[in-house]
Amino acid sequence: MYLFWSLIGASDWEWYRGKNSLAGEFGHLPMADNGILCACGKQGCLETIASGTAIARMAREGIKNGKSSLLTSLVNEDLDKIEPKTVVQAANAGDQYSITILTNVGQWLGKSISYLIQIFNPELIVLSGRVSNAGQYILTPIQQAINTYCNPDLSKEVKIQVTTLDKYAGVHGVTAMLMEKMMGKIETK
Repeated sequence: MYLFWSLIGASDWEWYRGKNSLAGEFGHLPMADNGILCACGKQGCLETIASGTAIARMAREGIKNGKSSLLTSLVNEDLDKIEPKTVVQAANAGDQYSITILTNVGQWLGKSISYLIQIFNPELIVLSGRVSNAGQYILTPIQQAINTYCNPDLSKEVKIQVTTLDKYAGVHGVTAMLMEKMMGKIETK
């Protein structure tokens, strides 16, 4: 999860990369005390509790620990085939365990997004990736967490939307960044 740009005005934006071009590495904010080890070497990063990988892992672990779920039949009892889209499919079919997983993920995302709202005061937050495809199961708890953790003077006018670019959102972002960089080299003063 990356924060690619910060909004400056209603129609203006600029890339915010930070000193080493690593700004916006949102998924590696430590959120869960005593959480599981992240690929970055830290414990409890947002990525370990609120990503597509985390959703699939939590679903598998829960079923292995005795949770009853439609997921088992959706993957023909091969738990290694559980993917985030399988959890969303089960939630859409009314599977309470899948709904609970997605709700918890949404709450963690909402809490962390509320920190970003407090820092950057944006007009719009656009969600993309596998988790954003969970629709209401993610968006409602995100909004509830923002209402809980964020100053209402900052959050009341922030719009939360899911990108219409789906799996191509990252490609478009990188392309725009490269174009900006190339255009900057071409410009003469």
